Amino acid sequence: MISPAEINQAAGRTLKHAVVSLPASDNVSPAEPVSENGQNGGQQEHLATTTANGELSFVGLASGKGDHGVVEAESETAGRPRLSVRVTSKEPTNPVMAKQLMKADIACDTDYDSLRLGEMMKNAHRDDNPNGIISLGVAENSLMAKEVKQFYAEAFGKYFREDDLTYGDSLFASQRLTKSLVEFYNHYFHPHYNLDISHIATGNGVYSTLNHLLHVLINPGEVILTSAPYYLGFDAMCTKRSGGVLVGVPMDVDADGWESEGDVEARMERGWKESEARGLKVLHGMSKDFCSNGLRFGTLISQHNPECIRAVISVALFMKVSSPADTLFYGLLSSPSPELSETSDTETTMTAIKSATDAIKASQPSQIEDSFAAWFIAENRRRLTDSATYMTQWFTDRGFKVYPANAGHFLWVDFAGRVGWDTWAKELDGFHGLFERRVYIAPGSVFHSAKPGKMRVSFTVERSLMNKGLARLDEFLNVKM
Repeated sequence: MISPAEINQAAGRTLKHAVVSLPASDNVSPAEPVSENGQNGGQQEHLATTTANGELSFVGLASGKGDHGVVEAESETAGRPRLSVRVTSKEPTNPVMAKQLMKADIACDTDYDSLRLGEMMKNAHRDDNPNGIISLGVAENSLMAKEVKQFYAEAFGKYFREDDLTYGDSLFASQRLTKSLVEFYNHYFHPHYNLDISHIATGNGVYSTLNHLLHVLINPGEVILTSAPYYLGFDAMCTKRSGGVLVGVPMDVDADGWESEGDVEARMERGWKESEARGLKVLHGMSKDFCSNGLRFGTLISQHNPECIRAVISVALFMKVSSPADTLFYGLLSSPSPELSETSDTETTMTAIKSATDAIKASQPSQIEDSFAAWFIAENRRRLTDSATYMTQWFTDRGFKVYPANAGHFLWVDFAGRVGWDTWAKELDGFHGLFERRVYIAPGSVFHSAKPGKMRVSFTVERSLMNKGLARLDEFLNVKM
């Protein structure tokens, strides 16, 4: 029996809101509340639910007062499972990072600070800063940055209108872009039911859009389930404003330490049966997909819940897309495709992009299958595959285990088995050691990895810069072939 009192003991403090994920074989008593002194308080309400993968999640409310921050700790009792505890009164901080920061007397409230993202961004490797930090840990795609920049420079003047200097013709994206998005999603996403413009709301990035969506959907104390590992920004996004309680549901693992595709499908199927179609919300980021992280643009799709779209309208001005971003993404979806082959060199590609933009007729947008976006998607997929294959080979040649993936900007690499980063502290020490040698990769602990030593390494980096970063990593780890 694992009681709420044990939860407080494991966490080392009193909790106002707590979420505990336990194997289904363990017993949790919902009759015992989490109280101010960690003992049975006898009066509070509790919630015990079974998650999609068969784990029991216990949510308790305590009578403690004050800002209790966030705690995640392991029970000291031998054989007990790890207790993952969240509270909603303060933005979560990764436990390993927080301990290290407290030892160093560094004031820091967020994972972003402990990840040293600000330091990395200020001193990033550039042409005018060749000794700067090479980022191999951020989800940015620069594989087609030159081509996208060329297109934007040529197309912007063709599409930007005087009206774009006003608040526009919609609380969300412009009407012309919204119509193009509908065509784009119907063509590439193959929905069971075709979208129309009433199904779409847009905002200045997926992060912002999801934050506002949760604001209108979630009441304080309600639970949000997500698979783990997950993006560290969800901790703040799901709790700080809406007051939700975020529960990371660990993926089942096979003998090799990774879930199989069938396991994931089975869990999703169980989760779907427990929900209704009208509850489904899809978010998509144009920024990520089109090498344009700096142009903030995200889409919320809700086909069967018009009340949700109407609710988001109430906060639409807080997340409105800028006119320049709106214009450029409309251009991507509406401009003619450059005529190029896979073997075209850079000069030929830039010339073809200019020729395509010269042929733009703003009043006659191209069909999505003949658009610049269609060419970009095909070429981007080819480069992503090539780059992922190259980096995967680099690690496997040096004895690292690389977990399989079929999407995204990065690899999930096991450093524990190869270089001994088999504790959270060793993982963090390795992260800082690499950072001091001017190469940045992201530790799995900040993404709530189930085991230490898993590192997120981005492969969407121009090849010469990637090789320079990998050489620095090679020198630090001493894992040469």
